[in-house]
Amino acid sequence: MIDPIRRTKYSSGAGFCRETGREFKEIDMLMKQSLGNPEADAAISAMRQLLATRSKAAVLAVADDGGELIALVRLDGAPPASIVIATNKAWTAARERKPSRKIGQDARHPQTGFDVAYFGDRRYIGWGGGLPVIVDGNVLGPWR
Repeated sequence: MIDPIRRTKYSSGAGFCRETGREFKEIDMLMKQSLGNPEADAAISAMRQLLATRSKAAVLAVADDGGELIALVRLDGAPPASIVIATNKAWTAARERKPSRKIGQDARHPQTGFDVAYFGDRRYIGWGGGLPVIVDGNVLGPWR
């Protein structure tokens, strides 16, 4: 079970804050959950099974809430170029907190469309496939 973001007291004994010059015993820290290896393995396994029933090959990418890769698998028959595409779809879904397809649809809108290059990073991609994992309103990571 993945817990939502919460505040907690973290106690690691005495410490020293360089900014304030004060000692402390406990810190009020923001704790958050993100996808980890067990969740990435489960997602990869589920996607493999679905693709096998459809006789399809693909590159499967699972990333954390910041878009950094946790797992990447290129199934037999998937083209090497799909590695970068799948990674960018997962990164986009994590960073924008919405499906990568939505970015592409919004960019192509006749009245309010925009150039994705204005986002400032070449990894943004508007192709379908990157989906954020949302639990209790918090994005824990995406997969493609």
